[in-house]
Amino acid sequence: MDEVRFDRMVPPMVVARRNECSLAYLGVGTLEWHGPHMPFGTDFLTVAHIGEESARRFGGVVFPPIYYGDVRYILQECRAEWRKTYCKEMQVPEA
Repeated sequence: MDEVRFDRMVPPMVVARRNECSLAYLGVGTLEWHGPHMPFGTDFLTVAHIGEESARRFGGVVFPPIYYGDVRYILQECRAEWRKTYCKEMQVPEA
């Protein structure tokens, strides 16, 4: 299978894929807590997979996805249950 992930390609591979289809995918995914059953990077992993499958099916290259942080644990004034559950799960000491 041809490599579609830009960060793992050498210049001739990039040129060949660009000549076939000059399209690039850039996913953005949160780095957030999903509870004890899922990794923090679930959204990142999802957009990375979607980008790779799209590039394989339709052409182009995939740039590494961009993480953005989770600030829900700071938003206790609007969702106190998130902070309580997050802090308990992550063993954050009480202030």
